[in-house]
Amino acid sequence: MKGYRTIIFNAVTLLVMVAGAALQYVGHLGMTDAQAALVGLIATLAVNISNMYLRRVTTTPIGQP
Repeated sequence: MKGYRTIIFNAVTLLVMVAGAALQYVGHLGMTDAQAALVGLIATLAVNISNMYLRRVTTTPIGQP
């Protein structure tokens, strides 16, 4: 199956972002809300830019053999 790398990349980044948000919520991340917002913005931009790159180098639809 082609396109699995994009799916894995997105799943891993989703898990990392959710874990970071959960740790910030319970107070174990040690950042202020402003710092957490900045990190979240940077992470979102990085994921979006990475997805644009992956889309550019992908030649087949996701899930095609």
